[in-house]
Amino acid sequence: MKKTLAAAAAFLFLTCFITGCLREGAPTPTESGTAAESESATASETVGGTTTLTVTTTTATATEPASTSAEKSTSTTTAKAASTTTKPTSATETVTESAAKKPLSTTTTAATTTRKPTSTTATKPDSTEKTTTTTTTATTTTTTTTTSTTTKPVPTKPQTTRRSLIDRLRDLRAQNETPQPDPAFFDDAVFVGDSVTQGLRNYVTGQRNKGKACLGSAQFLCFGSMSYTNALGSVDSQSMHPTYKGKKVRVEDGVQLCGAKKVFIMLGMNDFAGYGEKTWKKNVCALLDKIVEKNPDAAIYVESVTPILSGMEHGRFTNANIRTFNAYLQQVCEDSGYTYVDIYHVLADENGYLKKSCCGDPDVMGIHMSGEGCAAWVQYLQSAFCGA
Repeated sequence: MKKTLAAAAAFLFLTCFITGCLREGAPTPTESGTAAESESATASETVGGTTTLTVTTTTATATEPASTSAEKSTSTTTAKAASTTTKPTSATETVTESAAKKPLSTTTTAATTTRKPTSTTATKPDSTEKTTTTTTTATTTTTTTTTSTTTKPVPTKPQTTRRSLIDRLRDLRAQNETPQPDPAFFDDAVFVGDSVTQGLRNYVTGQRNKGKACLGSAQFLCFGSMSYTNALGSVDSQSMHPTYKGKKVRVEDGVQLCGAKKVFIMLGMNDFAGYGEKTWKKNVCALLDKIVEKNPDAAIYVESVTPILSGMEHGRFTNANIRTFNAYLQQVCEDSGYTYVDIYHVLADENGYLKKSCCGDPDVMGIHMSGEGCAAWVQYLQSAFCGA
């Protein structure tokens, strides 16, 4: 009986002792904030006087939600359940074995680094219930990159208006209607004239002999003292007609023999000085008609009579009569569709006289051109018709 009471007392003592130890090692809400454990001990007495001690340990783990949106805590509780051992032994041996199988619980809380300081707490149960808190401050550095963008100005197109379109159409029409300069313009031309045109022929030939381009490949049909009037007469040894390859020919025939498609004619100095106005007016039209009749595909360019040097005028031989004659030529061109070429004002000074620098015979007749006069004449023609 005494042994039975002693065993019961030992059993109660061990039960209290083990329960206290187990509770002593259980984490409190203050230490872990996430884990709770409960333990139970059951004692039973079997028949035959043998005492069996059964210890059951249950570990429960709970995860506390993050306290703020910037923090996220993960708690992991590792628990080992103590095996229930049933072994008939003495009280001392049972206590030792049960203590050796005491489960250990470790709770670790991990903290996520954010822009705000975060506390990381590690809780480890021990016999003195000591809690250690470590605070880690995370510093976030923000780098701002500024990109400078240069915007190129977008060219604006000129606004098209109805007025601008009309101007463009007018320009296009003018370009189509206006003869364009042609470097080879004079290659199929022939110059018909008296001694003044002979002077031009001599100048052009001299330039070509020097290797300089001058009036293209233009040809010449000239004779001294030839006029609109005497060019209509018959051809003989004494007549005033030009020559073609050493033989005298009528003007219209000479143009045909040259194969010219452009006829530049300068006559009249010997018409208004030697004949009356009625006569020379009729003869101007007559000669031009014969040239056109013989050469229907040829274009007619009527050049004005050139001026006289100051102090060399006499009788009908005056600049006033030259201007009257030229006015008539211009009228004929307008009526017949010919081209009038004003050479008079190219060579005249501010008073209407031949420029001294352009005169080649100032002490004789005062009507023929010098080299400078011929150069000005050629330059005008090439500028007007060739763009040179």
